[in-house]
Amino acid sequence: MTDDESTESTSSEDESATPETVLEAMRDLDGTAYTGEIADHVGCEDRTAERALGTLEEEDAMTHRETEEGTLWILPEVGDI
Repeated sequence: MTDDESTESTSSEDESATPETVLEAMRDLDGTAYTGEIADHVGCEDRTAERALGTLEEEDAMTHRETEEGTLWILPEVGDI
């Protein structure tokens, strides 16, 4: 893989994980999911999904809990878990 191909891959991943696509993924995943599950659903790396998730949390569109398995993200309509 060339440097150009690597940049293209990272760029397309970053574009696929917008707050809107991550929110849609959360709805597809029934409102609760771990970071890795969301990243897999969107088709990006965990850290890319985390940026979008952080933006959504700042907008009060979701919250999270730290568990033994990792970070669990929760939509407000699901309630407290």
